[in-house]
Formats: sequence, structure tokens, C-alpha cells
Amino acid sequence: DHDDGHEENNSKMTKVQRAAWILEDAVGGKCFDWYPESVAARRTFLLMRRREYWYDKAILVIFLLGFMEVPLWCDCSATFIFKSGKERCQVDGVVYLSGLPQIPPGFGVMIELACMTVIWLKLRTEKKLQ
Repeated sequence: DHDDGHEENNSKMTKVQRAAWILEDAVGGKCFDWYPESVAARRTFLLMRRREYWYDKAILVIFLLGFMEVPLWCDCSATFIFKSGKERCQVDGVVYLSGLPQIPPGFGVMIELACMTVIWLKLRTEKKLQ
């Protein structure tokens, strides 16, 4: 089985497969002067498209997290406990928050790590395509 997969990765696409790829790009408004001939290149390209989808979502989550993450100047000692802004972020009796619910720092870090992993995978695949 391992040999078959390796052989398939080194195999060339048929003319119909390449034409389908070119047509797919044309319908999407893209045009390239050259298309690779290997099946592995096509698989990497399709993987890149899937990762681009999740990359866009990860960027949006990181952006939104910036509004809901507990600021550094707040009490971050309760890493995984939900607390109100009044409990967590008072400075001289005044609460300096937007009023949005705050995500505990531990959960925020976990979400950021997941998003950064998605971003890293997309960038690694993009580099492989170049």
C-alpha cells in the first residue's frame, strides 16, 4: 500500500485532469501560464484551498478575541474561571471595559494556539506550493 501511494504521488495527471484544473481556475477568475503535471501538486493545491478557508476563519476569531479577551492589566489569576468585569478589572473602583463578556485568559490562550496552528499550517502549505 505504501508503494502505491508513493507511486501515485509521482504520477502525472492526464490531459483531462489538467484541463479540468485549468477550467476550474478559469471559472473562478484565475489564469496561470503554467500548471504542474503531478498528481501530488494537485493534491497540495486542494489542501491549500481547504486550509485557506480555515485560515480566514482563524483570522476572524483572533480579531474578535481581541474584544473579548481579558486585558493584561486585569486580574488574570483565575485562568479558567469566568468572572465579571467588576470582579476582574477594577482600577481604583472604576471598571474600564467595553461591557462585552470576557473570556478567561486560559481559554483565550487555547483559542489563540488553535488559531495560530491553523495559520501556520496554511503558511507551510503555501510555501510548499511555491
